[in-house]
Amino acid sequence: MCALRSRAREQEDETPVGVRLRTEVRSVYEAAAGSAGRTVGGRRAHLAAGMRDALDWALAYGERGPVTGARGGAVPDLYTLTAEVDAATVRLDDPASPADLRDYVLGAHDALAWLCGHTDQRPLARKVALHRV
Repeated sequence: MCALRSRAREQEDETPVGVRLRTEVRSVYEAAAGSAGRTVGGRRAHLAAGMRDALDWALAYGERGPVTGARGGAVPDLYTLTAEVDAATVRLDDPASPADLRDYVLGAHDALAWLCGHTDQRPLARKVALHRV
Protein backbone atom coordinates (compact mmCIF):
# COMPACT_ATOMS: atom_id res chain seq x y z
CA MET A 1 0.00 0.00 0.00
CA CYS A 2 2.79 2.42 0.89
CA ALA A 3 4.55 1.65 -2.40
CA LEU A 4 1.36 2.52 -4.30
CA ARG A 5 1.09 5.85 -2.51
CA SER A 6 4.73 6.54 -3.18
CA ARG A 7 4.33 5.76 -6.89
CA ALA A 8 1.20 7.94 -7.11
CA ARG A 9 3.05 10.81 -5.44
CA GLU A 10 5.96 10.36 -7.84
CA GLN A 11 3.63 10.49 -10.85
CA GLU A 12 1.90 13.61 -9.48
CA ASP A 13 5.28 15.33 -9.06
CA GLU A 14 6.05 14.67 -12.73
CA THR A 15 2.73 16.13 -13.90
CA PRO A 16 3.36 19.24 -15.98
CA VAL A 17 2.08 22.67 -15.03
CA GLY A 18 2.48 24.52 -18.29
CA VAL A 19 5.92 23.42 -19.48
CA ARG A 20 7.34 22.95 -15.96
CA LEU A 21 7.29 19.93 -13.67
CA ARG A 22 4.95 20.20 -10.70
CA THR A 23 7.85 19.75 -8.25
CA GLU A 24 9.70 22.70 -9.76
CA VAL A 25 6.56 24.87 -9.70
CA ARG A 26 5.85 23.89 -6.11
CA SER A 27 9.39 24.90 -5.13
CA VAL A 28 9.01 28.35 -6.74
CA TYR A 29 5.53 28.68 -5.18
CA GLU A 30 6.90 28.03 -1.69
CA ALA A 31 9.60 30.68 -2.21
CA ALA A 32 7.03 33.20 -3.52
CA ALA A 33 4.60 32.46 -0.68
CA GLY A 34 7.39 32.92 1.85
CA SER A 35 8.50 36.16 0.23
CA ALA A 36 4.96 37.52 0.08
CA GLY A 37 4.43 36.65 3.74
CA ARG A 38 7.69 38.29 4.90
CA THR A 39 7.35 41.47 2.86
CA VAL A 40 5.10 44.20 4.19
CA GLY A 41 3.96 46.93 1.81
CA GLY A 42 5.86 48.38 -1.10
CA ARG A 43 6.60 47.26 -4.59
CA ARG A 44 8.24 43.97 -3.67
CA ALA A 45 5.20 42.89 -1.64
CA HIS A 46 2.88 43.43 -4.62
CA LEU A 47 5.25 41.62 -7.01
CA ALA A 48 5.54 38.65 -4.64
CA ALA A 49 1.76 38.53 -4.09
CA GLY A 50 1.13 38.45 -7.85
CA MET A 51 3.64 35.63 -8.31
CA ARG A 52 2.21 33.69 -5.37
CA ASP A 53 -1.37 34.04 -6.60
CA ALA A 54 -0.47 33.01 -10.17
CA LEU A 55 1.39 29.92 -8.97
CA ASP A 56 -1.34 29.16 -6.43
CA TRP A 57 -3.93 29.12 -9.23
CA ALA A 58 -1.68 27.17 -11.62
CA LEU A 59 -1.14 24.45 -9.01
CA ALA A 60 -4.94 24.23 -8.53
CA TYR A 61 -4.69 25.54 -4.96
CA GLY A 62 -6.46 28.83 -5.73
CA GLU A 63 -10.04 29.40 -6.82
CA ARG A 64 -9.46 32.15 -9.41
CA GLY A 65 -6.85 33.24 -11.91
CA PRO A 66 -4.88 36.29 -10.72
CA VAL A 67 -5.70 38.50 -13.71
CA THR A 68 -8.90 37.30 -15.38
CA GLY A 69 -10.52 35.52 -12.47
CA ALA A 70 -10.66 32.28 -14.49
CA ARG A 71 -11.92 29.34 -12.46
CA GLY A 72 -9.50 27.23 -10.48
CA GLY A 73 -9.87 23.81 -8.95
CA ALA A 74 -7.83 22.00 -11.61
CA VAL A 75 -4.40 22.57 -13.10
CA PRO A 76 -5.01 24.85 -16.10
CA ASP A 77 -3.81 23.66 -19.48
CA LEU A 78 -1.19 25.56 -21.46
CA TYR A 79 -3.87 27.34 -23.49
CA THR A 80 -5.51 28.72 -20.32
CA LEU A 81 -2.15 29.71 -18.82
CA THR A 82 -1.25 31.51 -22.04
CA ALA A 83 -4.59 33.35 -22.04
CA GLU A 84 -3.89 34.50 -18.47
CA VAL A 85 -0.39 35.76 -19.35
CA ASP A 86 -1.82 37.54 -22.40
CA ALA A 87 -4.41 39.25 -20.19
CA ALA A 88 -1.60 40.31 -17.85
CA THR A 89 0.30 41.80 -20.79
CA VAL A 90 -2.76 43.86 -21.75
CA ARG A 91 -3.19 45.07 -18.16
CA LEU A 92 0.48 46.08 -17.98
CA ASP A 93 0.02 48.24 -21.08
CA ASP A 94 -2.79 50.22 -19.40
CA PRO A 95 -1.29 53.59 -18.41
CA ALA A 96 -4.21 54.27 -16.05
CA SER A 97 -3.38 51.29 -13.79
CA PRO A 98 -2.36 52.24 -10.26
CA ALA A 99 1.27 51.38 -9.41
CA ASP A 100 0.40 48.73 -6.81
CA LEU A 101 -1.93 46.93 -9.25
CA ARG A 102 0.71 47.10 -12.00
CA ASP A 103 3.28 45.55 -9.66
CA TYR A 104 0.85 42.76 -8.71
CA VAL A 105 0.06 42.06 -12.38
CA LEU A 106 3.79 42.18 -13.24
CA GLY A 107 4.47 39.53 -10.61
CA ALA A 108 1.64 37.36 -11.96
CA HIS A 109 2.84 37.94 -15.54
CA ASP A 110 6.39 36.86 -14.74
CA ALA A 111 5.23 33.68 -13.01
CA LEU A 112 2.79 32.81 -15.79
CA ALA A 113 5.33 33.56 -18.54
CA TRP A 114 7.79 31.22 -16.81
CA LEU A 115 5.12 28.51 -16.57
CA CYS A 116 4.36 28.88 -20.28
CA GLY A 117 8.03 28.62 -21.24
CA HIS A 118 8.37 32.21 -22.45
CA THR A 119 11.44 32.51 -20.19
CA ASP A 120 13.67 30.08 -18.35
CA GLN A 121 14.49 32.50 -15.55
CA ARG A 122 12.55 31.73 -12.39
CA PRO A 123 10.32 34.70 -11.60
CA LEU A 124 11.30 35.35 -7.99
CA ALA A 125 15.04 35.26 -8.69
CA ARG A 126 14.77 38.12 -11.17
CA LYS A 127 12.63 40.29 -8.91
CA VAL A 128 14.90 39.77 -5.88
CA ALA A 129 17.87 40.79 -8.00
CA LEU A 130 16.07 43.94 -9.18
CA HIS A 131 15.50 45.06 -5.63
CA ARG A 132 19.10 44.59 -4.55
CA VAL A 133 20.38 47.09 -7.11
